[in-house]
Amino acid sequence: RPQSGISGRIRMLLADDVGLGKTIMVGLVMKELILRKRINRVLIICPSGLQIQWRDELKEKFNEEFKIIRGQIDGNPYDTHNRVIISVDIGRNKDKTELLFKTQWDLIVFDEAHRLKPGNIRFNIGQEMSHRTTHLILASATPHDGKLDNFLGLVKLIDEDMGEIHDSGALKEYLEPLMIRRLKEDIVNFRGRKIFPERSKPTTIEIDYSPEE
Repeated sequence: RPQSGISGRIRMLLADDVGLGKTIMVGLVMKELILRKRINRVLIICPSGLQIQWRDELKEKFNEEFKIIRGQIDGNPYDTHNRVIISVDIGRNKDKTELLFKTQWDLIVFDEAHRLKPGNIRFNIGQEMSHRTTHLILASATPHDGKLDNFLGLVKLIDEDMGEIHDSGALKEYLEPLMIRRLKEDIVNFRGRKIFPERSKPTTIEIDYSPEE
């Protein structure tokens, strides 16, 4: 929940490591909001190759039926269906994009959110849709590609009122309520034993979170 956001609004960057179940975590948040009657209209935006996986997992594990919208369309299917999955590359189709930009949602999820980089079409979709939803979840195992501007672009999708941050300590503190990040080496079972084997680390890359001069 952004520090400057609306009370009760869920907007976060879910950045758990690969294989730690981000889809399940998103589903748990979604289902809780549905059961509390806080949301009805849900939009999942993901790479086209993951659309069927998202649909099947949400049906199997949460008993929620989602409609994949692709190919030729009639009318505005985004208004007809309340649970929708579309490709992150929808921006390539002007007609579909214009229809999408006329809709409002209760929850929008961007999977593989690191593909949204300031200046590209995907990011433009993210910017517009971030204004068309109450709750927003960005999911990516690799949210930071080493370029601060790209990372801050994702953060600003969550909280557009983010002010200027001039050092890494302030940025990390600011991210506390916005970003969830767990690595495989941090995950243990109920006995406190690590579930995943240690990964070899031939080199260590330090990321400088400080804005460039």
